[in-house]
Parts: sequence; structure tokens; C-alpha cells
Amino acid sequence: MAIALIVIASPLQAICAVEAIKEYELRGYKILVLKEGRRTIQVTRFLDEQGLDYDMIDYNRSFVQKICDICGLFMWHKLKYDYLFIGDLRLFLSLIHI
Repeated sequence: MAIALIVIASPLQAICAVEAIKEYELRGYKILVLKEGRRTIQVTRFLDEQGLDYDMIDYNRSFVQKICDICGLFMWHKLKYDYLFIGDLRLFLSLIHI
């Protein structure tokens, strides 16, 4: 069984995540939602309507904490997950100022 880590921040990315889960027939996955203003409410509402579980990541923290969170994501991927889906790589990288 393939296990995936899905990182999203917008409603469109949430829709794509649902499609990826269906397309790749993922039975094991973890959805992480990056808290990013008003869009977060739309994302969580959509995921709730779809009956999907998710965890929130708060990026209103210090730069050092952001780095630790990002490194943690890649460690999880390397150790536990077969797939990593990142909804918006530009947003993801901007959070660590790359």
C-alpha cells in the first residue's frame, strides 16, 4: 500500500489532493494544511465536506522554527512516505526564504 504526504495551502490544491488520492488509489496518506490567511478556512471546509482528516501547520512562527518544520517534513517523507505531493512549491520555498 502506497503512503503519501500531501502539503496544501489553497482550495485548488485541496481539490487536486482529493483527485490525487483517487487517481493513485492512496489508502494511507497524511494531509498537511499550511495556515495561510482566509484561504485556510476554504481549504478546511472543503476537506471536512470530503470527510478527510488533516493537520494544520502554523507558519506565523520564527524563521528558525520554519526551517525546523520544513526539515521535519522531509524527514517524514524519507522515513515514512512513498509519495510527497506539494501543492505549491513556490509558496513552500518562500516560507523558508529560498
